[in-house]
Amino acid sequence: NVKSIELILFEEWEIAPLARFALEGLSTNLIMQRDNSMILEQYVSNICARDLRTTVQRKFKDIILPDKTIPEDDIKFKYEKTNTGDSIVKGEVNAPKVVLSMDLVNSILAVFDGISPPAKVEEEKPVKIKNDTPSLLTLKSIPSDVAISTTSSDQTIESVSVQGEPVKTFILAEIGALALYILEDPDSVSSEAMQLSVKKITFAQQTNMSLSIDSISAGFVNMDRLDEEAEAIVQFIDPFDVTATVELSTSAFEKAT
Repeated sequence: NVKSIELILFEEWEIAPLARFALEGLSTNLIMQRDNSMILEQYVSNICARDLRTTVQRKFKDIILPDKTIPEDDIKFKYEKTNTGDSIVKGEVNAPKVVLSMDLVNSILAVFDGISPPAKVEEEKPVKIKNDTPSLLTLKSIPSDVAISTTSSDQTIESVSVQGEPVKTFILAEIGALALYILEDPDSVSSEAMQLSVKKITFAQQTNMSLSIDSISAGFVNMDRLDEEAEAIVQFIDPFDVTATVELSTSAFEKAT
């Protein structure tokens, strides 16, 4: 068990903290079976993100709002390997509520822009072409009754196919009850915010790849009325669903896994 893993960002290399991101209450279980199968489970109790700036006083310090109404872990991850070599990956994120102010987002992006190295421009080097084909002078010096065989340098060698079915990887990832709030006035407790909510996001890969987003909606809400009924939200995008599926052929599936 690990108590927490933290990442703290500072503004412009000064001793001024900008934001803190943390995973708290980490728990890991590893189970090894006699038939060479394996199960790895990872649980994270809380996802935390907080505005640490002291130069400005914001009313909303928590970037990710804690939700005490749901007793489950914020993140669940499970990796399972069967005795046949197949892999099963499952991930779940429960009810993240993210509150953003644009000035904080710009400050965080500025930190990453400052630490990213400049792109290097590599000079083009001359390419030497190796030709293994005998020249005309060599051909003339060889008697006509001698057979000549040339081999190309980029000749491919076919690999021996392995008997049996290919190893497969099954993936299932879910994000439940996602809510994103973009603040109009971070200095006001009753600030109006644009809310983007999604009931559930599901990504799955088996023989096909599919992505489904259930009940996407958007509206305006006052931040001091989040605990009230749905009448407090003025919607400008009614709920709708999105589903996308990509069919994979057998050869493409083998390459993807």
